[in-house]
Amino acid sequence: MSHRILIIDDEDDIREVAALSLETVAGWDVAVASSGAQGLVRAAEYNPDPPPSASCGRIPSPRGFRCCS
Repeated sequence: MSHRILIIDDEDDIREVAALSLETVAGWDVAVASSGAQGLVRAAEYNPDPPPSASCGRIPSPRGFRCCS
């Protein structure tokens, strides 16, 4: 079983580098989102077992820290 993670960040470059690194180097299954709202939708796609999330704390609606709690 592969590790999974959801990366939530509003900066395209950050999402791309993090996802590429985790996919190619570590072999992880990576989902990405560009906002807190999109992150909640992506996490729901994995229901009932959403992946752990890494989020920028300053993204808007909902804020990154709130989105991951």
